Amino acid sequence: ILSVTRNWLPTIPQGCRLVPVDYRPMAVGQEAVAGDFDDFVGVVALRLLAVVLQLGVEGPWAMGAHSAGGPPLYQCLDFLAQLQAPGGAEAILAAAAEAPTLPPEDLAALRAAIGALGAGAPRLPEAVLSFEGSLLAVDVLQWAQDWAETSEPPAEDWLREVLEDPNANWTWDMARKCSGSLVARCASSPPRHLASISRWLRLPERPN
Repeated sequence: ILSVTRNWLPTIPQGCRLVPVDYRPMAVGQEAVAGDFDDFVGVVALRLLAVVLQLGVEGPWAMGAHSAGGPPLYQCLDFLAQLQAPGGAEAILAAAAEAPTLPPEDLAALRAAIGALGAGAPRLPEAVLSFEGSLLAVDVLQWAQDWAETSEPPAEDWLREVLEDPNANWTWDMARKCSGSLVARCASSPPRHLASISRWLRLPERPN
């Protein structure tokens, strides 16, 4: 949480291209119940889906996420699995179209990416990487709950630097929404993200 993708550029091997999918605000003036399809994490997952579908059309690809990026990645695994079945694309687009928190430009990008698939299923990634991705209640309950309920950011130098960074999209309101979404998703019972990973591992052609 509060990181930006460009920090990972030095780790990218030669010959590979990093396509950032950073956190951005939800649609202006819109709210969602934490844990719902269209909450903060859900909107990021839809943005991630639009990007990776385009990458799959271009050629082999992989995706990874760090820390709070884990939940959007797990949700994207569900979307990719859903797209392997008949009617999956229509179901995802219908749900996205009814999500008021998804900005119009992101919905348009998703429609274009799914439309480019034609009648076929998307290319699955060569690998899926979760670097310490938030997964279970133990990962988020204390700090994330506190952040979600605090109207002002804690007085910490690193946090102030991030929120004042002109190259980052983060605001404290975004951090609060992200934190609430993490708590609702990671603390769910039964474990929501473990179910997503389990479904992914049952795909016949899934990667490691």
